[in-house]
Amino acid sequence: MKTTLVAILICFVCHCTIAQTIDFWKKKLHVAKHDTTKMICYSEIANLQIRADSIFYYVRKGLIISKGYPNHIINAKLYNGLAMAYDHIGKLDSAAYYYDQAHQVGLRLKDDKQIKYSHFNKTLLCKSSGQRISELQQMLKKYNFIQLRPYDRPLLFGIYTTIAQDYIVLENLNKGKEYLQKSRKYMISFRDSVYYNIQYSMLLSSEADLYYKSHSPALLAATFSEKYKPFLAESEKTAATKKNELSLTMMSVVYGNYATILTFEKKYNESNYYINKATVAIKILPEMILYNKYYALGKNYVGLGQTQKGLRYLEKAYMFFKDSQYDDKEFSILETMAIANSKLGQFKKAHDYLVKALIINKKYNNNQQQQLSLEVEKQLELSEKQEEIAAQELENKLKEERIKAEQKQKNIVFGLLVLSLGLLAWAVWSYRTQRQLRQLLELQNLSLATKTKELTEANQTKDKIFAVLGHDLRSPINELKTILMLFHSRDITPTKMKELIHSLTAKIEVVQEMMNNLLQWSLLELKHQGNAPQMVFANKIIEKVIQQLKASADKKQLSIETSLPAVQILAQEEDLDIIFRNLLSNAIKFTPNGGTIRIEVLEKSDFIEILCTDTGIGIPANTLETTTNAFPIQRKGTAGEVGSGLGLKITKELISKNHGKLLVHSENNQGTEIAIYFSKSSNYQNEKSML
Repeated sequence: MKTTLVAILICFVCHCTIAQTIDFWKKKLHVAKHDTTKMICYSEIANLQIRADSIFYYVRKGLIISKGYPNHIINAKLYNGLAMAYDHIGKLDSAAYYYDQAHQVGLRLKDDKQIKYSHFNKTLLCKSSGQRISELQQMLKKYNFIQLRPYDRPLLFGIYTTIAQDYIVLENLNKGKEYLQKSRKYMISFRDSVYYNIQYSMLLSSEADLYYKSHSPALLAATFSEKYKPFLAESEKTAATKKNELSLTMMSVVYGNYATILTFEKKYNESNYYINKATVAIKILPEMILYNKYYALGKNYVGLGQTQKGLRYLEKAYMFFKDSQYDDKEFSILETMAIANSKLGQFKKAHDYLVKALIINKKYNNNQQQQLSLEVEKQLELSEKQEEIAAQELENKLKEERIKAEQKQKNIVFGLLVLSLGLLAWAVWSYRTQRQLRQLLELQNLSLATKTKELTEANQTKDKIFAVLGHDLRSPINELKTILMLFHSRDITPTKMKELIHSLTAKIEVVQEMMNNLLQWSLLELKHQGNAPQMVFANKIIEKVIQQLKASADKKQLSIETSLPAVQILAQEEDLDIIFRNLLSNAIKFTPNGGTIRIEVLEKSDFIEILCTDTGIGIPANTLETTTNAFPIQRKGTAGEVGSGLGLKITKELISKNHGKLLVHSENNQGTEIAIYFSKSSNYQNEKSML
């Protein structure tokens, strides 16, 4: 892993962004009552620590409590703190393990930020630049940063900057430049922000490294010394304004990066000056930063010719890194120590250091070479695929042109076919339209003929009504006139007067019945709707009608038998009253003395059947149809009763109005059976079943 002073300072910044002090969290820990609060306090105190042993102490305290809370997000912070501690002492495998534990907690709790950042931190620990580049590129594909959250922008900046730095290490400078440009897109936009200064400093340092490897040192000095100084002054101004722990950390990064640029330019004295300023800005140095400082100072002193002094610093750095897993850093220190000893004439030591360096370099390069080989194979495979794709595209293009030519011909044929079909469709439409117009005209003519017929029948009916009225009203009026004349002349005996009044009363009752029937019929002809249908008890209405007409039945000594269960039907009550009165009145009128009339109500599954049967004279077959359809013929009852002949016709129309059905079965001198069907509810879909 690449571990320059800048990289270590950046690592430290990631854990120094909490505004509260260690004392604040210790006080909160002292008064904490709940375990989760204690876990949070231990986590925050650990993240504010510098030394690895202190981090280990507080993290392990928190992990002891966290065993009872395996699904708490603070577990991830504790694992991150433990990983950071192992990173500080160079135990990269252990650090990677605990970053992976934090990642697993994030996955379990579906915490997107924790998932991404722990994955990123683990990837930074890769031992070769090629492997780290591959892992970070896979990370970009895996998380598909399309809809960015606030925490995604600094993460993307870190990813692109790290990839750029690794490409520069591998001397793939074009790629390094490309990813540096990408990282600029995700910089913090507030120029007075501490984080902006840290990010901009990282970019300038990486660009300096890029230019150092692609240009002469003179060009580098002209490009970056002048470019960095105004930024350095601006950063110092920002730090003086903020005056907090984070601003000091920012200046450590800015000074450290400037020292790196000065080392590139071989300005070792100035570089040492800013290395010291960078480390002084942080009150307590973590081990990693301290030993990187020793390495940087040692390298600069060797460059200045102060070889003995440089070796002392290099040996201190080597004592730390030889037991770590930072192979690239150990190699760089051994290489510099070999050069320093050769300058002092100590060739045996120089040889020993060089052999150790070559052994480490071979191991390091093997990892790098394996990764590079994989990348080359991928590039070759990609190139072959691109050639195959290009050939396939050419073949597809020729095929498309051929298809287009064929399609053009098909389109012409299809166009002619569509035109022909269009003309045919127009002809068919025109024919159908004319036929529909003819049919509509025929229907209108038929409707007109039907209405004409109805009007003619209505006029005939009117004439018949007037004839009936003229005939039936004349007799009682003449008789009334005779009675009045005799009464006026006093030429009538009381007995005769009684007979005439009895006869006149009977005739007036007949006229009254006829007038009622005519009025009801005329209302039906005018489509009178009446009240809304409702559920009524048929048996109660029938019993009421029987009571009203009982005197007429008793007069002819008729027996009325009934079977009337309590059932409800959907109809207008006043209509039912007229229906049952007309049916019973006709049965009484046309049944001879001593006969029988039977009325029964039968309840079916979804309708009600009402039967009215008599032992009367029946209805002749030739007059049965006219009884319910055309203007009926007047018939006298068995006792000479005279009626209008409208009763059954009115009954049928009232039954139809209430969505019922009427069936008449009769034979001459064999009696009559009339069946009526009504619905039990407002659902009229069962009319067919009533038949």
